[in-house]
Amino acid sequence: MENTTLTKKYIQKNILQNIRLDKRKLDEYRNIEVKINEITNALGSCRLKLGNTEVLCGIKEEIGVPFDDTPDKGILITSVEYMPLADFDFETGRPDETAVEISRVVDRGIRESNCIDLKELCITKGEEVWKIYIDCYVLNFDGNLIDACLLASAIALKNAKMPQKEETKKEKIFPLIDFPVSITIRKHKNKLILDATKDEESVFNTRLTIIFTKKGNICAMQKGECDGFTQEEINNCLDMALKKQKQLRNTFDS
Repeated sequence: MENTTLTKKYIQKNILQNIRLDKRKLDEYRNIEVKINEITNALGSCRLKLGNTEVLCGIKEEIGVPFDDTPDKGILITSVEYMPLADFDFETGRPDETAVEISRVVDRGIRESNCIDLKELCITKGEEVWKIYIDCYVLNFDGNLIDACLLASAIALKNAKMPQKEETKKEKIFPLIDFPVSITIRKHKNKLILDATKDEESVFNTRLTIIFTKKGNICAMQKGECDGFTQEEINNCLDMALKKQKQLRNTFDS
């Protein structure tokens, strides 16, 4: 849908009446489709569709030197890249601020949930460790990239093989400890919605992303856009997000 002033006013008016253009409830996610390990030369991969938003996450590795302060831990590097055909506004070149923010939020969700046992990625203490790259590519954009990219990353890691320095017939499972799930809430006046589309994002000036561990603990939060939340609204966001992350986890981390 073209983002004209009339369209934006129409979306805002309907949201205040608890109506969304795609007929979903305010706290309802779009349909999620997942295909795993389509990239045969990656440790693991996940192609995820969240409504019309589509992302591809691939996990790859290389041997590197550990950081001085963590000589017995592997290195994690996360990136998000927009494909030019994913949206009319996307261009080739360096990642913009939004792509950088998304990659940092995904990285923080994985790190702060202690999702990966980085010590298992140590080859020789102080000398060699595995560097794990989590690369997310946005193939089609229709909103809510943070949740789509983190979920695709977690599923790709869950189904990844452990890197090995020497060839062996026995494959080891990737050292995954937790499964982080993010829920992003948008606000228009006193209305909170989950899983906003591109059109909805264009008229919502406030965003809050909450990332949970398996136990339902909050491991990271990210506030975005220009407006703010009241304390009561934050409490409502927490309640909505906690319930929704359980539903997503029951589907994709069972």
